Amino acid sequence: KSIDDEHARDVEACSSLPAEIDTITPNHIDYDRIYVRSNEDVMQRPIAIRTHGPNPVLNASSIQLIRSAAERAWFNPNSGATSRFTYQRKGNSEAHLNDLASADASVQSVVDEMLRSKVYPLIRDAFGSVDVVDDISSLRFCVYDSLVIRYNATEANAGLLLSNNEDEDTSRIGGAGQPLHRDLGLISVNIMLNSDEEFEGGGTFFENQFINLQSLQDLDGEGASNEYQPLKPCSPGHCLSHLSCERHAGSSTRWGVRDILVIFVTATRVDQSLAPMLERSARLKGTARRESLNFESQAESALCRATYQRLAIDSAPFDGEAWHYLGMALRDYCLSGPRQKDNADTVQQVSLDCLRYAAQLTPRDGRLFNNLGLSLGQIYMQSEPGVEADEICCQARQSYEKAALLHGASEIVGCDVGHEHDASILNHGLFVANLDQFEEAARILSGITGLQDEKEDGSSEIRSKEQHTHSRIASDALSLRRYCEEQAKKMDSSTCPSSE
Repeated sequence: KSIDDEHARDVEACSSLPAEIDTITPNHIDYDRIYVRSNEDVMQRPIAIRTHGPNPVLNASSIQLIRSAAERAWFNPNSGATSRFTYQRKGNSEAHLNDLASADASVQSVVDEMLRSKVYPLIRDAFGSVDVVDDISSLRFCVYDSLVIRYNATEANAGLLLSNNEDEDTSRIGGAGQPLHRDLGLISVNIMLNSDEEFEGGGTFFENQFINLQSLQDLDGEGASNEYQPLKPCSPGHCLSHLSCERHAGSSTRWGVRDILVIFVTATRVDQSLAPMLERSARLKGTARRESLNFESQAESALCRATYQRLAIDSAPFDGEAWHYLGMALRDYCLSGPRQKDNADTVQQVSLDCLRYAAQLTPRDGRLFNNLGLSLGQIYMQSEPGVEADEICCQARQSYEKAALLHGASEIVGCDVGHEHDASILNHGLFVANLDQFEEAARILSGITGLQDEKEDGSSEIRSKEQHTHSRIASDALSLRRYCEEQAKKMDSSTCPSSE
């Protein structure tokens, strides 16, 4: 009930943006479905749709009207506008379309026409047959939130402030963008507001674009240029739209200014004010961490998270992220204190099963494979030597290597994953160091991106000083790398034959 109440409050907050009145208004906008084609098959649903043709979502005069209204809000410090947008950083500006429409009748008129005659008919036509948890025909669309966002690469510098998601603490990679995330709602609509001649970079990159990725070399060459490029609308006024549960990033705008209008569409059921199941799952996942803080016991806190993630799975059984978070909550429960061995082994195995199932559902989530490596590594360290233990060790290392591949590739295409990338490198290096393979561990740890090259005096600087978590990870990795290098030298010297 509390989740549905939150949904209702957010819909009410955007009440000046009209909801869908009927489901029979025809769509007159041309679009293409964008599929990810794996080496074996095609994904069953498109990762996005992209409009094209002579009938855009917004015409030039409407774009100018909305941009001017947003700029007035940005340059008015007393506007009183607040933000519910999770990811904020210097170089990004935002204005709520709801506020702009309430303050200007001409903007309100444009928005009413855009939503009722363009956006709602378009997404109903494009996504009505897509296999999702909800039967879209039973829903009536409305707006959860809508923002005019400016990515200003000139002003962008270090700093990503997270308002309500402690799991996403990433560092800068240059330019202005957004880290990998999922949106709250049902369908996201991204409308281009200025020409791509005014900026370089930018666009939306979807995690599932890495479906065929085998190595970082795959990102080089002509054959890879389109498959791994961030996606953008074809021209101002046209849009890119996708299910909000598709994990994606705002790829870094490296130069100039890029303006977009993002509309987060949700829905209500025809006969009752309930959140769509995909949105309910997303809200339950977000609530889990917050509610778990109410418990002093680590075990009770972990069980609280596990309960919320299980409810999220009940709402969306194929939500790989919920299975991932459930597996980690159960792992944390095992680590929270002494348990009877049989019970601990059972919970540990269920945790691992959840993570492995999540890997089937979301096979391109680098965070997941880092955590899978952690879990497998823990099980290996508890195992008796033998063939089975060797296999678990191999699986742990493969998981870490896949995490590094996915995070490294994400950085190359402009996604902000510095903290996540370096966390997986540190965990991998620590695991290999515990195997007494110090030379290889030092090599792995040299891949940390948050470190500069060592100075002549042996000291090193951390690039992302303003990012506390990333700084801590990078500092720990540097200390461990130096230790591994010292141990490797000792082992080399002990094996060298005597000169006598």
